[in-house]
Amino acid sequence: MCIRDRSTWGIFFAVDTNDDGRISQREFLNSNLFDALMHVDREEDINKVRNYFSYEHFYVLYCKFWELDTDHDFLISKDDFSRYAGYTLSKKVLDRIFSQAPRKFRSKVEGKMSYEDFVWYLLCEEDKMTNRAIDYWFRVLDLDENGIVTGFELEYFYEEQKQRLEYLNHESVLYEDVLCQMSDIFKPEKEIMFRVEHFRRQRTLAPIFFNIFTNLNKFVAYEQRDPFMLKNEATEFPDYSDWDKFAQNEYSRLAMEEENPDNVKNCICVVSQS
Repeated sequence: MCIRDRSTWGIFFAVDTNDDGRISQREFLNSNLFDALMHVDREEDINKVRNYFSYEHFYVLYCKFWELDTDHDFLISKDDFSRYAGYTLSKKVLDRIFSQAPRKFRSKVEGKMSYEDFVWYLLCEEDKMTNRAIDYWFRVLDLDENGIVTGFELEYFYEEQKQRLEYLNHESVLYEDVLCQMSDIFKPEKEIMFRVEHFRRQRTLAPIFFNIFTNLNKFVAYEQRDPFMLKNEATEFPDYSDWDKFAQNEYSRLAMEEENPDNVKNCICVVSQS
């Protein structure tokens, strides 16, 4: 695996809006790809180019995959994948992802996720403000695939979140209260009928919605959030996306662990920059 693969998948993730493996002239002109190419041509330090070509971003993606791929066959099963971020995803969400509802796997092995599939997932997981991520998580929640997420579908996912909160002795929030809050934020035209465009219009708040119903750790973090810390983070890195912030924090963590030969060095030895 090399940085070239990650850069290619990152470009297609952001620019190939139809996810058909092709980039049209219109898609190219409407993207920031040309500017990124010019930037990387001028910049001596590749890590200063955060769009598509950052070695640090590639390193984080690869090591996150390596941590789950315990037998290192470059494929991960549902059981492997469930361990992501300390089992943060619910079983119902895992089932949806491995039923390939949000996106068809590119893996040639049935029931297994490839590195490319994982890269796509992680970019959607750690930055839920992009159109691509909004579409991905909307399809996870849209059980009948009719382009509308209803209260019944949301309750199906929230039921497991509530049970997990109670198991961990966290105070759970009533589903009715959550639904009321989300309706106030996104203001669906018809009561409790959410569409993709609601989240695209309010993309900075879309992660809150999706995390509540899919990601336990981020749901708890939202409930226990420190507004002053969030404000400081936004001030310190005003032009960083959620993905940029995640990758920066993870790269720092991995760098601190490099001295452990049983951990990150096993990842380092197979990483190529070619």
